[in-house]
Amino acid sequence: MTPEQLEQEAIARNTRRRTTYNLRRNSRQQAGSSTYNLRRNARQQTGSSTLSDITNQDITTGNYTTSNRASSCTRELSNTMFIAFLTLFLRITLPTLPVPEDLRSLYNDQTPIGLHFKRDIRKINHLFALTSMGVHLVESLANAQHGVYTFRAQGSIYHKKGGLLPSTSESQPRFLQLYIYDTEHEVENRLAENSTLRQDIVERVKAILDQCNPFVHNLRSLAQQENVQDCALRINEQPSDRPQYCLPTASQVAAMIVGGEEVANLNPRDILVQSTSGQLMTVLDTAGYYDPLQYPLLFPYGSYGWSINSLDNNGRTIPCRAFYAYIIQVRQCVISIILMAGRLFQQFIVDMFVKIEANKLRWIQDNQNTIRAELYQGLQDCLDVGELNPGNGDQISIDNLIHQIFPNLTEHVGDVSYMVQRAIITPTNDEVDMLNEKILKEFAGEEKNFYSFDSVPEDRQNLYPQEFLNSLSFGGLPPHILKLKFGSPIMLLRNIDTSSGLCNGTRLICSWLRDHVIEAEILTGSHKGTQVFIPCMTLKTAEDVKLPFEMIRKQFPVKLCFALTINKSQGQPFLMLVYISPNMFSAMDNYMLHYREGPHKKQKEF
Repeated sequence: MTPEQLEQEAIARNTRRRTTYNLRRNSRQQAGSSTYNLRRNARQQTGSSTLSDITNQDITTGNYTTSNRASSCTRELSNTMFIAFLTLFLRITLPTLPVPEDLRSLYNDQTPIGLHFKRDIRKINHLFALTSMGVHLVESLANAQHGVYTFRAQGSIYHKKGGLLPSTSESQPRFLQLYIYDTEHEVENRLAENSTLRQDIVERVKAILDQCNPFVHNLRSLAQQENVQDCALRINEQPSDRPQYCLPTASQVAAMIVGGEEVANLNPRDILVQSTSGQLMTVLDTAGYYDPLQYPLLFPYGSYGWSINSLDNNGRTIPCRAFYAYIIQVRQCVISIILMAGRLFQQFIVDMFVKIEANKLRWIQDNQNTIRAELYQGLQDCLDVGELNPGNGDQISIDNLIHQIFPNLTEHVGDVSYMVQRAIITPTNDEVDMLNEKILKEFAGEEKNFYSFDSVPEDRQNLYPQEFLNSLSFGGLPPHILKLKFGSPIMLLRNIDTSSGLCNGTRLICSWLRDHVIEAEILTGSHKGTQVFIPCMTLKTAEDVKLPFEMIRKQFPVKLCFALTINKSQGQPFLMLVYISPNMFSAMDNYMLHYREGPHKKQKEF
């Protein structure tokens, strides 16, 4: 059959489907009116205002029976009217996707041909796909050599299309080019992509798509043009007013542009395929042709997938997730080739999941006003200059916060009872280092700096310079430059002598700072008040630190503890504590400062 005859046959088929749809809709409307009158008469005769029920036996037999109070008004409805009545309470969102009988038999074939088809269905679909698929696939799970075959993708998935013809005469035709270029050797060109496939299956699939796929009809007609080098193909987006139950025709899905004609009324989601574009163009995942161009074995009639114009049978816009949830749903008396596609079904599910997640992210990007993003603007600037904006509207600077927790700090240098009661708790080490450095500057006394020596034992070629190693800072290691003053509080980062109270997390106050040792007094625990000496130690990075090497830092195993992380504050006997929530330093719109003092640990909100 010629493409014109195939298009006329498709138009006639759609006319028959539209007529059937109208008859069913009229039947439902009449059934709804008749059912309403029947139930109203029953209520009037029985004096009841409640709605009657349909029992399981009535559903089986097709009889409508009222309750016992209305037993005298028992009526029998015809099967057609009863089915139409039940249809009013069901959500039939999408029509069933039709399947050519030849392709259905190929899916159900249990002979070696059918088994070969289902085993290599992803490869066969790749041969007949009109667009390429860009995906970073985890090959260790998709090699079908060890364990269960799993299609796992990382990152985004892209569908791209090229020109109608290869860029050069020496280039191998691929994807939609195979439908136009050198059609006399089309099967050989397809098998050149993968020589392990059976030729008879490739020829059979080619015949099926030539008969029923409207995208293929346009490409075949384009291949018959003598001046195909001067032609282009316009692939149309799904129109918003097209009934969902109508299969697309060749004239609806695409249009040929011959001899340099100007393109009129090109929609934003329509794509124009040039003869030799020389570059790939990304296919929008919000367009209806996204699915049939990539999966001709799942959508042999070129049925549109989800798009922003997709409607259900009631004319309502259907979301992307609901659309594909309906397609992959298992239903009785409905044979879905998508669920029978095996490994191609896995690829389709992953592809559509990525599309759903991409649409969620796109909604967030396009609806910043809806999610009140303007409330977050300018907050980082306030944090950079040291200002906070609490929920009550008052502005409290970090300096004022420090003065409230550490009042008259210069007058309490070396005061053990003063230091043991106060601390600022923050979520991350970055805020801890910032606050400790700021408080130390206001602390009276001469500052002494201790510099670490960093090295990588395995680095025999000096690949890691000292400047780089010195810049590394981790939670379990002291800083490269340890800044201390007499009377400043510190915390141990390692177990030195547990019997003497020198454990990881012990808080101390500096009594004397020497070049190779720190003399300090223990602030808490059973060894409170004991004078100890802390030596310089060789420390290694923890196992959970993600580095390609193990770094060794020679430094005093202590850090300042005016401010602590939440983890380090566990078990500490604070009498006055301020907890700064993560919102303070993550540019959120609500700041919450919790103030706890006294033996009852009252909390106060600023």
